[in-house]
Amino acid sequence: MIISQTESGGYKHIAAKYHYLTISEVGDLEHSIITRKDSSEVFKYDFEGYPVLSQVGHMLAWKNHIVDVHWHNDIEFNVVRKGSLNFLINGETVRLEEGQGLVVNSRRLHGHSTDGQDCEYLCTLMHPMLLCASSELEQRYVAPMIDDGFLPYVKLDGSAEWHGRVIERLGRIHDHVGDAAAPMIIQSLFYEIWLELYENLCAEKSAAAPTQRTDRGLNATREMVVYVQEHFREKVTLEDIAKAGAVSKSTCLALFKKYLHDSPINYMILCRVSAAAERLENSGLSVTEIAYECGFSSASYFIETFGKVRGVSPLEYRKSLKQGK
Repeated sequence: MIISQTESGGYKHIAAKYHYLTISEVGDLEHSIITRKDSSEVFKYDFEGYPVLSQVGHMLAWKNHIVDVHWHNDIEFNVVRKGSLNFLINGETVRLEEGQGLVVNSRRLHGHSTDGQDCEYLCTLMHPMLLCASSELEQRYVAPMIDDGFLPYVKLDGSAEWHGRVIERLGRIHDHVGDAAAPMIIQSLFYEIWLELYENLCAEKSAAAPTQRTDRGLNATREMVVYVQEHFREKVTLEDIAKAGAVSKSTCLALFKKYLHDSPINYMILCRVSAAAERLENSGLSVTEIAYECGFSSASYFIETFGKVRGVSPLEYRKSLKQGK
């Protein structure tokens, strides 16, 4: 198995480069988001020691029908089964209709939402380390394709024949999750999917033109997003956020607009509101206590801001959650 192989000393550099956390390390992820030191998101995979997650999701389960902008090392595959989804990936907007799919590359900033309607979609996360059975495979077929200079995403809209083959294999991965030999089957299908991507994207691109340079703006934006996520409970200024990305305040504003379609301060406010919503649902803290714990300067400002973002007051939000249980 790849995990034991890397840990046994054969490919330690690969394990270190594409590190992930096991279920035992992250604990229960059902009611909270766990992050690594770099604030990339960590998931509760379907298997202990094998970083794959395949699940059918419904946007109604997400507050405001929005999955906030985030990033992770895993490669993410989405297939819309019913409805439609709007994605934001490294600042680009992509709409998926029923039957279409999307590949979100490793370490790309992304989030998605709907137009207020429910959407059923298959989401599959697979860690790139699974493809690195040797240094040769990693250096030749994996690293070039997940590099920041490569494509941030691939829309599987049926415009090419191979799109359907990728979507079909993603469905088979989900169908086999409960099998006794699931990791072996999934491993085989992941290699088949990656081969489709490599042959139709990477090989063609390599022959046509050299890989683009890493986008320094994207790296700076990641650092600033991480800073906001770690410090939103504190008094944070635009200058503080800009310093985290080693850019000027004007560049900071431009990068947030480019990649998140938002301002740094408003993004921080949304982080505060999201954290407050979680506490309203899962704690017995008062509105005033939650306000100060989540970085708001006063209870009245918290109530006003929460109402503008969520459309209801904090107490109304808490009451609706209790009625729904």
